[in-house]
Amino acid sequence: MIRHLSIFTVFFLFVACSTNPVGNVCVIEGFNVDPTETEIEENSNSEAIVSSPALDCTSRVCLFQPNEAGAAGGVNVPLCSDFCESASDCDRETSSPCETGFSCEVASTTGPLCCQRMCICNDFLFVPESGEREEPSACDPDNQANLCCNLPGRDICPGNANNSTPDDEPAEEPEEDA
Repeated sequence: MIRHLSIFTVFFLFVACSTNPVGNVCVIEGFNVDPTETEIEENSNSEAIVSSPALDCTSRVCLFQPNEAGAAGGVNVPLCSDFCESASDCDRETSSPCETGFSCEVASTTGPLCCQRMCICNDFLFVPESGEREEPSACDPDNQANLCCNLPGRDICPGNANNSTPDDEPAEEPEEDA
């Protein structure tokens, strides 16, 4: 009995200690997608939508990623996501409708989360024969025309406390005339 209990405990701890669980269906208020629809040819939304805080996600991040042309497809619904540095950071929840796993990719090239890498379901992404996807050109930090505030050397994004620059010093107050 004790042996079975310890095996169960080890299994539970292994399953429960997922560091970055992603893939559960989540809700983006005001955005309706029928999760029971199985044949979605093309969603009318062509932009990724990120909602945070998403209380139904451990990470508090819910992402709708539209199907890219040539993608495997699948039930395209908003899924819990998180920020990442590599695909190994994206631990797929067992209940996830995402069938092909997750990649760590740029979800958007505009707004305060521009060029931030997030866990995205591979069902929605087109992966070329080489298996390597290119970084969006809008996220090239060497191109000064790219306006994303998350790129090195750019202004900080409004409301993003994680961005800071060495120039973040308070301005000097003008001297008062006596």
